[in-house]
Amino acid sequence: MNPAVPPKLEDIISKLLEKDRELRYQSAAELRSDLKRLKRDTESGRLQAQDSEAVRVSSANVSVAGAGRGPSGSASSGSALVAAARQHKAGVGVMVAVVLLLIAAAAFGVYSLFFSSRIQPFQSIKITKINGTHNARLGAMSPDGNYLAYVLNNEGNESLWLRHLSSESNVQIIAPEHVQYSGLRFSPDGSHIYFSHTLLVSGPASQEYDLYRIPVLGGTPQLLVKDIDTNPSFSSDGRRFAFVRANDPDPGKYHLLIANADGSNEKSIFAGPMANVVSDAAWSPDGKAIVGTVFDQAEDSISTLISIDPDTGAQRTISRPPYTLLRNVSWLPDGRALAVIYSSRETNFNRQQVGLISYPDGKFRPITADTNDYANLSIAADGATIATVMRQAFRDVYVSSGLKADYSDARQITSGDPVPVVAWARDNNLLTEQGTSIREISPNGELKGEIASEKESAAMQPNGCSDGHVVFARGMVKTLSVNIWRSEADGTGLHRLTEGKRDMYPMCSPDSKTVFYMDMTVPAYMKVSIDGGQPERVTKDFAEFNASFDIARDGKTLALGTYDFKAQRPTLSLASLESGQILRTFEYDPRHQGQPRFSPDDKGIVYPVREKGVDNLWLQPLDGGPGRQLTNFTSLRIYSYQWSPDGKSLALVRGDSPSDLVLIQNSPGK
Repeated sequence: MNPAVPPKLEDIISKLLEKDRELRYQSAAELRSDLKRLKRDTESGRLQAQDSEAVRVSSANVSVAGAGRGPSGSASSGSALVAAARQHKAGVGVMVAVVLLLIAAAAFGVYSLFFSSRIQPFQSIKITKINGTHNARLGAMSPDGNYLAYVLNNEGNESLWLRHLSSESNVQIIAPEHVQYSGLRFSPDGSHIYFSHTLLVSGPASQEYDLYRIPVLGGTPQLLVKDIDTNPSFSSDGRRFAFVRANDPDPGKYHLLIANADGSNEKSIFAGPMANVVSDAAWSPDGKAIVGTVFDQAEDSISTLISIDPDTGAQRTISRPPYTLLRNVSWLPDGRALAVIYSSRETNFNRQQVGLISYPDGKFRPITADTNDYANLSIAADGATIATVMRQAFRDVYVSSGLKADYSDARQITSGDPVPVVAWARDNNLLTEQGTSIREISPNGELKGEIASEKESAAMQPNGCSDGHVVFARGMVKTLSVNIWRSEADGTGLHRLTEGKRDMYPMCSPDSKTVFYMDMTVPAYMKVSIDGGQPERVTKDFAEFNASFDIARDGKTLALGTYDFKAQRPTLSLASLESGQILRTFEYDPRHQGQPRFSPDDKGIVYPVREKGVDNLWLQPLDGGPGRQLTNFTSLRIYSYQWSPDGKSLALVRGDSPSDLVLIQNSPGK
């Protein structure tokens, strides 16, 4: 409307306001250069007449024509503008300077509009512990952010609760039962809570979780899906949900399925081997992708975030953060990022944190970086609050002389950093993990030696052999693998025995000629010579993923944790070391927790039983007689245990893992 305005100025403004990020100005320097060029050309009269063709005119009094003269021979409007500019160079210069300031202000506004909204959330955070949720194991945020559903574990029984955050009131939705919950989510409209747990008859150790839903204010749970292994993740319209089912109907294989909100009309859209199972899945807000985390070793990564098209099943890779193990995943509501639970080599993969992966470019960054351990997450609909469970670990070594029948003389010999496992060496010393190394300590806790890790490696899960060797699992960053190694107790004579990707939990045979271990990529029980060589599978029966094994002192029998897929429950089996054939199969006590071991006289199988939140060792006689309690502890849980080579002393790792619900809130103003 102002004929004195140079036509190039509108081009600059249009480019500044261009919605396509690739076509608009990429930097303030680029904008400044164009403005300085415009000022120079205007003041020097270098603007050409043809530039006027770009001018969009809204005044009815100004006609627009091509360069040169119109039919009447009068000067064109472009020529008139240039002439005016030449006559008023000083005025135009002042005007451009003023416009420069206005453009700078506009640029800031445009930057705020187009770029500030792209700053990733949770750059600054506030973590708040939710009072009254001690021993919470799972949590889920309601879509409106006003409620938390959570699972409490008290004395080995689990119950479902609802908390109103603003009033801090809690309501029990389902009474405590001897089951283990796995999935927990609100429906998108907030009217129902979806949850999964094990069968009551199978107890917490079962690997089958059934999905139910219940009205938010309570009622009768409705069974929706049998055998679900992840959280249900809903489509944007709430009519369907996605989930993963593992080892059913085919052991060693998993399926990603979609079902209606009531559990009907199941449909498999993707399948793969259990070695690369999708550990969690989340349906995107726009409905175009189901994103999941997969254990997948390649180059410098061990975990992958993949996207699966719910209509075609087509897969593509989103992110491979180096040396990072991804677990739970949840979308931010705007669909531009996902929150994840992850662990990394900085903590030897023992402590989980919360991170963020932008979408679709897959850039990863941590949100938390502290000494706590986080598990499970969900996000409110405003995208500003993450609900998760914060855990701590207290685990110390205790040693009993065995002079008392119930091992009540067990005394604590370590303190400080948590100790994951304990085992006996040949000279009656103990082997423990400490950070990334293995330590040899006396029964009084005195340090005797250390198998130190080399750079970019970690030694773990030690076991002593009768000939004095120590076998252990060793993770290597360079190869992103965990293998079985052998050394002397002082750390000399290192020798690798296996070449697999995830070979763990080694144990020597009584004659020290063979090392047994678990190949966790299957999982399967394996054996290899103490000098290395070609590994062999011990038995064709499927291993219980979370179980371990033990070898009888006579060297003839293995006690194995197995799984009965038909009955959908864990079982305890005895296998011949010579043939690998299963000799007998027993039912576990449904309260069992942890590793089975032979009793010192080989006449029974021992395993921890958790009752009222306390672990004690129980003996299951092999002659079919009634089981009985061996220890009489009144507190703490048992995480590892082993009898000394002479069968008299008992070493245990005992402790606890307290947990609370916390809210991680975005603090953009900080």
